[in-house]
Order: sequence, then structure tokens, then C-alpha cells
Amino acid sequence: NTNYDAKHYYSKEQAIPAGMISPIISLLQKIFEILFTLDYCSKSSTDSFNVFCLQDTLYSTMPFRLSPFKVIRKNSESSGQRGICILLRNNNIIFNRLDLSNYSSVEIQGDFNAHHSSWGCSKFDRPGKALLSMVDVNGACIMEEYFADHLRSLTKLLFPEKQ
Repeated sequence: NTNYDAKHYYSKEQAIPAGMISPIISLLQKIFEILFTLDYCSKSSTDSFNVFCLQDTLYSTMPFRLSPFKVIRKNSESSGQRGICILLRNNNIIFNRLDLSNYSSVEIQGDFNAHHSSWGCSKFDRPGKALLSMVDVNGACIMEEYFADHLRSLTKLLFPEKQ
């Protein structure tokens, strides 16, 4: 069983490259200011988040709801700023490996940031090799758009005449 929390991950014992410390602290301070302003957390409660996720995304203008969680949205103030911050607090969270062999049909979705030539990437990395291994072992398949999921590639796909 492995338990992770934001306080442990960003503790002084965690090795963070020197050039990354200032931007990470600055980002966390901005997030805290937003949450505190919206009366979502107090100074003492920020240490008790079990899941802290900053997800880069092209966020829709439609409202985002995820029951039963409280969703906080702050629209970007200039181009190039986008994302979702997810904070979950539950003192009983235990992370376990999930045995999928008992299920006849399983769908796993997400942006795994796993690169491998098997799904159209020009490079491969350790997460890509691990994902390919899981696919091979379990007889799974990957449904991929075969293009990078960042803004520049999406813009080229949607508006090729502007390139």
C-alpha cells in the first residue's frame, strides 16, 4: 500500500532540481491564495490534501462539475494560461494495485504522458515502455489520435489554413 500526500511530496526531503524550486513555490503560493480567497481552505488545512493534481488542459467554457467534489474555477487572465487544479482530502484513501483480470471489459482513459513509437510518438520513455508492457500482457489496445495533445498541434489540426 502506498499513500502519497502533497505535504510529503513537496517536503524538504524531496529532491527537486534547484532551478525548479522557485517556480514550484510561486505556483503553489498562487494556488493557495486563490483557494484561501474563495474560502475553500485555511492555512492549517493545506497540509492535509491527499491528492494534489495540476492538469494542463484546454478547458471548456462550459461549467465543470464533479459530484460530490467542490470544483473551483479561475479563468485564465491571458493567453497561454490554462489548467485544472484538483485537491482531494480523505483520511481513508489507500492506493492499491487493481487486478483487472476479473473484468471482461475495461476502459482506462487519460493523458498518461507515455511516449512510444507504437502509438505514433517520435521518441519513447520509461512510462511509454511500461504502458506498452501492460497493453501486451493484458491483450489491450490503445485508441490514440496520433498527434500531440498540446495547443500548437490542435490549432494546426483545426485551422490548417492559418499555418
